[in-house]
Amino acid sequence: MRIDSADIEDLVKELIEKITENLYVNVCRGLFESHKIIYSFMICTSIQKNVGLIDEASFNLLLRGQGVYDKSEQPSYLQNQDVHDFMSEQQWDLAYCMQLKLGQYFHRLSSDILADIDSFRAYSKSQAEGSKSCFENLPGRGQYKDLPSFQKLLLIKLFKPHQLAHALKEYVELNLGTLYSLSPTTSMEDLFDSSDKVTPIIFVLSQGADPNERIISYAKKMSFAGKLTQKSLGQGQEQAATKLIQEGKEEGSWVLLQNCHLFKSWMPQLENICSSIAEDAGSIHEDFRLILTSMPEDYFPSSILQNGVKMTTEPPQGLRANLKRIFTSIIDKEMYEAAEDHLKETQQAKQDIDLHLQKVQSASLSQDSGGRFSNGTVKNKLYNLRPSLLDDFDRQFDLSKCWKSLLFGLSFFHSIIQERKKFGSIGWNIKYEFNDSDLETSIKML
Repeated sequence: MRIDSADIEDLVKELIEKITENLYVNVCRGLFESHKIIYSFMICTSIQKNVGLIDEASFNLLLRGQGVYDKSEQPSYLQNQDVHDFMSEQQWDLAYCMQLKLGQYFHRLSSDILADIDSFRAYSKSQAEGSKSCFENLPGRGQYKDLPSFQKLLLIKLFKPHQLAHALKEYVELNLGTLYSLSPTTSMEDLFDSSDKVTPIIFVLSQGADPNERIISYAKKMSFAGKLTQKSLGQGQEQAATKLIQEGKEEGSWVLLQNCHLFKSWMPQLENICSSIAEDAGSIHEDFRLILTSMPEDYFPSSILQNGVKMTTEPPQGLRANLKRIFTSIIDKEMYEAAEDHLKETQQAKQDIDLHLQKVQSASLSQDSGGRFSNGTVKNKLYNLRPSLLDDFDRQFDLSKCWKSLLFGLSFFHSIIQERKKFGSIGWNIKYEFNDSDLETSIKML
């Protein structure tokens, strides 16, 4: 069977896209939020450098700045005081260096700035608008609007360095797609599917984060609640931890060692244990899993990090990403559909009480005909009994239909609180983390 060359090209292109996507998703789950955009930018620029869309001079200017260059013909910064209110001397040097090293794009940049100071000043001091691209409304008289997107990044670095991080995200989205500009969410199912009996799972903790509830919930879901053993590490716990691991290898249980960063002296021994697990894979039960939680400390064994499946517990950036993570990792389908079971129980109880009251009313009517309740007081109470009892059930029926809306509202509120962390304690009496444990407690209260 002969395969057409066009089909081969399409197949290779699809393979490259899938491999790149899998690489990004798998690496990102072990990175903190501030590092994810750097990683996606590295992927994007590596691809574009490989195909010749980014030259080395432009890349170095964006990464390292102006460096060493010939200043003999540079216009004096001190003599051009009109630019002092929107450009520092370092920015002035970078502008001339861009003109010097990237003449094909910026051959008159310094002259353009001096010739049209008002335009460049207005651009430098303008604020970002949410609906507009960073690459629109560039300064000057239109001479820079057709620049390649990477060279536009240089202009943003020069005049709006505070917006460069947002511009990098938009650049990645423009060239690779939306997937690479967002934080990919990872479920517990994905995490455990990527591990095996010799590959430890490492939860990299952030301040106030606690993945224990998620691990326990997943163990229950997988019918492993009775085979999940956990130990919080600290001085004097080495024998107990070693024994749990040994029993887990033999019986096929999940061993959760919490807060490894609190037991610095035992880390070399843990590294040896993980190495021996990989060497003795044939004698280890297939269901065995080693789960570790630790803050990011430099003394945590690098070999465990390299050979394990890592996941950070830091909330992602953005409302959408936060909501997606909550409904992927914290709120499972059983919890989301819990109102359906409650509704069935409520309806059955309602029917039982209704039937019982009908019998009571029938009995009261027959007694009334015999003259016992002639004043009608007790009879009226019996007739009014049904609505007073069933009002609560009617309200529960209405609330059960609103459960999903309430759950979403609570999750949305939690996501907004997470986004407000960038403002510190502004708007609050004290600074507080508002972590996943708070959300889980709130859901239980709800």
